[in-house]
Amino acid sequence: MPVRSIRVMPADVGWVLEIDGLVERPHKFPTLEAAIDAGWDRARRENIDLQIHDLDVALPGQCPTRS
Repeated sequence: MPVRSIRVMPADVGWVLEIDGLVERPHKFPTLEAAIDAGWDRARRENIDLQIHDLDVALPGQCPTRS
């Protein structure tokens, strides 16, 4: 299945790249900047979209950062 998009999302610790269409573990990064850089590199190579998810969305078991 071809890759359709790459998402940068917050993780429990750091940030992850989730790549649609591939059966692989999410790529983990210690900083948002590192995740975005890697995401742009892969998105350009694959000629697909890079999505950066809302940073204020709470992960399961966490409180949102804004009210």
